[in-house]
Amino acid sequence: MNITNFNAFKKRGGLWFVGSSILAKFSGLLITVLLAKNLDVETFGQMTQYIAFSAILIPLLSLSAQDTYLYFASKNDCSLGKKASLLKSFSIQILLGTVLAFFIAVTISYFYTDFSNKLFVFILYSALFALSNLCIAYFRVVGVNRMYSILFTLQNLTLLIIVCLFLLFKFDVIYAWPLSSLFFISYIFMRVFSPRLKNKFQDSKAVLPNKSYVVTQL
Repeated sequence: MNITNFNAFKKRGGLWFVGSSILAKFSGLLITVLLAKNLDVETFGQMTQYIAFSAILIPLLSLSAQDTYLYFASKNDCSLGKKASLLKSFSIQILLGTVLAFFIAVTISYFYTDFSNKLFVFILYSALFALSNLCIAYFRVVGVNRMYSILFTLQNLTLLIIVCLFLLFKFDVIYAWPLSSLFFISYIFMRVFSPRLKNKFQDSKAVLPNKSYVVTQL
């Protein structure tokens, strides 16, 4: 990478993006170490299973809404109003996927008495995490990579801080995941989106993604 390309990369907020990615990896590693040191072997094993379950569930539940949104909303012919409309549309898709996931989980729990109710906690977390990822992706498609990176970093730090607090005060750490996502997404809606963006979202249509978007995801 020559100096010109590096300066262009830096101007687009590339260094912020790289830094946030590194911090996210470090945060995940630190959480694993904290859980291993503070939980018994059986509980730690269950937690790692639930976390792995959510990693699989998030893209399934959202049908990879974030990646599809980034692809279509990043196109040059996609206006700001269209970006907002797509954001609302894919949010509806995630919510409908969440309802379906809960319905399937309730059905399974009805027939299998050994079904763990803690799985419902991570279904909720997966939904909130997918929704928050979709929201912060908006700043990437509008070219505000610095804000995207800051929010991505804040998302990971929120989870790390809440996990530390739950371990410190001996709370059931499993609830740290949905609680952190709930705090983070509340912050996005209350503090990050400016009045101008709020008006833009209010004026945009909220409909299900059309067939072309669904086909691309699959």
